Amino acid sequence: MSSQWTSIDGLRLNKYMLLVRRVVAAHIRWAKSSAWSDLVVDVLRVGALAGHDEEEEEEEEQQQGGGFVHLGIRLHVLDVLVDELDREGALLQLGAAADGQRRRFVERFVSLLKALSKEAMCSVRKKAVAALTDERLASFVDETSEAVLMEEGTKEKEEEAWGGFDD
Repeated sequence: MSSQWTSIDGLRLNKYMLLVRRVVAAHIRWAKSSAWSDLVVDVLRVGALAGHDEEEEEEEEQQQGGGFVHLGIRLHVLDVLVDELDREGALLQLGAAADGQRRRFVERFVSLLKALSKEAMCSVRKKAVAALTDERLASFVDETSEAVLMEEGTKEKEEEAWGGFDD
């Protein structure tokens, strides 16, 4: 899907984004039907949510190889991930012992989002922090890491503010 990203015109972009959302939802449904298989997390970790540094991305852009995922798709997957996890029932209140697999499944996504919150690319980092601070993930994110995320967001805002020239 990523190979088509650069050739999409503005009129069809919404449909393409809907397709990306449906693919993410289908992966989560597949995991649900296979007892919350960790394969979905691995597929997204290698694909759309793979950690990149800027040098790697420049090399991949030049090569336009098979594994390259454009930034717009990565950001959109980060946008819709929590929504689709919630829609497919992965974020329901945990009760039974059978929910242990579901909890582990969501916790793997949370750990992936935590890793992305330390990403070199600012826009990916912001989307990952926004996903982690979503109230629907509150029972899966511990309080200490949530406080660290909020503190990092505050520092980032302070760094972005321009204080003018020092004379």
